[in-house]
Amino acid sequence: MILTSNMSYMILTSAIFAFGLSGIFVTVRPLSAKQDVRKLLSILTLLFAGSALLLLPITNALPFNYEKLTEEPVHQIVYFGGMYLTLIVPFFLSGLIFVPVFTFCRKNSITIFLGFVWCSIGLSHFDPIFA
Repeated sequence: MILTSNMSYMILTSAIFAFGLSGIFVTVRPLSAKQDVRKLLSILTLLFAGSALLLLPITNALPFNYEKLTEEPVHQIVYFGGMYLTLIVPFFLSGLIFVPVFTFCRKNSITIFLGFVWCSIGLSHFDPIFA
């Protein structure tokens, strides 16, 4: 992302798209009250951890080069599609993790929400350091 600043916009919009996609997925296929939430969260968290760990090795292994797009368009489109899918999977899974947390943990939902607010306030103070 540092070498090609254009990619940062793609990553940000892909993350937002994947969060929205997970919301649409849960709307079309809602969670049932009979479902074991702890088991579901465990599986989703393990899948998220695995996809996050594999993100960098997979994107490094894909030989996408936008300068070769005119020379070999089919290969580069396939490589870009692989990069894109690899990028959105962790964000999609994290969106799926938030749904049962906020749906079935209603007692603690205000605590979780305030935790997110607190983290956002804390991170906003680090922004001038990274700018």
